[in-house]
Amino acid sequence: MGGFGGATIGQIISKDATSITVQLTTGGANSTSQNGSKIIFLNNNTPITKQANGTMADLTIGTPVLVTGTANTDGSISAQTVQIRPNMPQSAKVQ
Repeated sequence: MGGFGGATIGQIISKDATSITVQLTTGGANSTSQNGSKIIFLNNNTPITKQANGTMADLTIGTPVLVTGTANTDGSISAQTVQIRPNMPQSAKVQ
């Protein structure tokens, strides 16, 4: 389900002021297998990290992310943390 050790892994396919939608990747961070998408809700207190601290502006479409959070009854996730992942090699990117 795009989850790896309780995390959601995939690539951002859309975003708005309070959420991102992540195309799920199965089989680890460098896998090309896709399995749906998840809406991830964020707030001003959600830590967004990369090599340095990030912001909502860093969450652009196509950005690989790892999200941890709490599942909601509608299948979305309320983020506890969002980690911006390193760029994957071109041959391993989610299309």
